[in-house]
Amino acid sequence: PSAARNLASIPSMTKQSTHLNLAIIGGRLEPDNEAIFAGLHERARGHIAVLATASQMPQEVGPEMVADLRRHGCDAELVPLFHGNAATAAQDPRLVAQIERLGAVYFTGGDQSTLLRALAPNGRETPVLAAIRRLHQNGGLIAGSSAGAAVMSSISIIGGTSLEAVIHGVVGDADLPGLLVGPGLGFFPYGMVDQHFIQRGRIGRLLVAMAHAGQKAGFGVDENTAMFVDGHMLSVVGEKGALVLSTRFAHIDSRHRRYDHCRVSYLDDGDAYNLAEGLALPHASKKPTRRAGNRVFVEPGYLERSIFAPNVFDQLLTRLADGDSERYARDIGTAYDPDAQIEV
Repeated sequence: PSAARNLASIPSMTKQSTHLNLAIIGGRLEPDNEAIFAGLHERARGHIAVLATASQMPQEVGPEMVADLRRHGCDAELVPLFHGNAATAAQDPRLVAQIERLGAVYFTGGDQSTLLRALAPNGRETPVLAAIRRLHQNGGLIAGSSAGAAVMSSISIIGGTSLEAVIHGVVGDADLPGLLVGPGLGFFPYGMVDQHFIQRGRIGRLLVAMAHAGQKAGFGVDENTAMFVDGHMLSVVGEKGALVLSTRFAHIDSRHRRYDHCRVSYLDDGDAYNLAEGLALPHASKKPTRRAGNRVFVEPGYLERSIFAPNVFDQLLTRLADGDSERYARDIGTAYDPDAQIEV
């Protein structure tokens, strides 16, 4: 289906909780990440249902996640709703009862399109999704990693790289280069969500998706890292961090692919963000960057790799943070598409 047709079904799928209780994980959650698993355990009150519906290997991925959660003290159970049986399983009252009994849900990674088709085929909400929404409305934890994170917002990024998105924009055909978007599940109402963010250089595609959808805020969480959302407060826990992208005061010309004056906030492990006020809150232990010795950058430096390559945008932010702001206050990163023969 075309992107326009997918977007048309969003309003019926989007409901906001009176108290948000979310865990949005950027993928590659390591079994020894004590901080994230402790956060899941606390917010799920020790009980959680695992849905490996997005995975093409759910019988492997699901039990692995259940085992990881149990090792960290959670009473976890696999909900047998897979891409192969979704047509009947998503209607099964026994699965509805299982989810209601456990009171929290964890979506594994995989393909977000598969998860969305299983829970809301043709935009129609299934009994399982209705049970998850009731759980959400009552303050129960909704957690998801990778594809499970991508569906948290009302509009979901389905596929495409940053370079494809910036050059070709949003497309309605998966066989064409460009960005694919569609409906999400709408559990996170504060903006769009993307995952594997720093590792896969996804700031370009998030910006394009936000402009297309008319969203003023975007949240990109990196691998082995979680954004825990408690009401209107977001906190970051994990290996790397998350980026918050604001276009509230930006000048955007999507036709000519210009996105000017966008604001980026980097949230490291321990940092927080007030979603209601749009305010980044460094952890109390954080101190200003020390500019000493050879770490002080005084002029732009040529970035040898594409700005959308793994960790390069993070590298650029680090250079600017460590730099002498009077002599080095701006820099340039580039990316080149040899097929289109266009440089960004």
